[in-house]
Amino acid sequence: MLAGFTVGMVTLNHAGVGLFPPPCRLRVAPSSTFAMAAPAAEGPASGSSTDGGAMAAARGRKARAARRRKHGEEGDRAISQRAHLAAAEAAGGADALGRAGMAAAASAAGGTAAFAAAGRASRAAAHPLGETGVAMQTGIGAAIKEGRYTKYPGVQFRRETGKWRVQFKYQAVRHRVQGQFALEADAARAHDAYVRAHGLRRPLHFPADGEVGSLSAQVQPSAAYRPRSLLPYAYERYLQASQPQLEEGATGSGSEEEEAAEAPREAVEGGAGEASRGVAATLTDVP
Repeated sequence: MLAGFTVGMVTLNHAGVGLFPPPCRLRVAPSSTFAMAAPAAEGPASGSSTDGGAMAAARGRKARAARRRKHGEEGDRAISQRAHLAAAEAAGGADALGRAGMAAAASAAGGTAAFAAAGRASRAAAHPLGETGVAMQTGIGAAIKEGRYTKYPGVQFRRETGKWRVQFKYQAVRHRVQGQFALEADAARAHDAYVRAHGLRRPLHFPADGEVGSLSAQVQPSAAYRPRSLLPYAYERYLQASQPQLEEGATGSGSEEEEAAEAPREAVEGGAGEASRGVAATLTDVP
């Protein structure tokens, strides 16, 4: 009896005589037994579309990087704009090009529903609040589109009456303006009038020149607004007050430059002397 070894379900003799399908592949095992691999299933391999998309994206990034190196940022932007305009003209307009691109993307993703689900999943993964944050943004966007959401903080839409009202919280106290308004801009102006009348430190929607929220107020604060910390302003006044004394002459063994350098340090450290008393007096003079 001839000794043999097994290849899958076929026994071969020493001459290698035996029958097995040609597409089968042999994988050598550590022992004398060979395993016969099954033929690969017809059709695209799993994940091939994903791999193809990743490869296409990598090729696109590589091409854009090459264009930037050759033409610069402005040149690359101009090339992209010309290509987009040419594609839109060939497709019959920008809207038609967008619809065609959306249809192609949905077809590649397995349908419109699958494409939308993939988009929601990607947005949820990128949002700090996940699916909750995406739902909040979607709801706010729909409300803005329907005209039920305002861009003015403190202005609210009353669904029962279809009008706008002013209601907000300031320092844990609820403030409300009597009356309702047909236009949200009118409600925003009523909000500004209420803030001015009550002297609240709250940004205005339509600030006048020099008021809180305007460009001039950012450059130079008005009398209605002062920073919480007055130390920089007081310290500047102290330096201005001490400058004539330094010019007249210094008392002691040090030079004028040394005394000028020591005076700010004494004021910061809070040591006894004229420097600390000058800062304290200046702080009390600040309105």
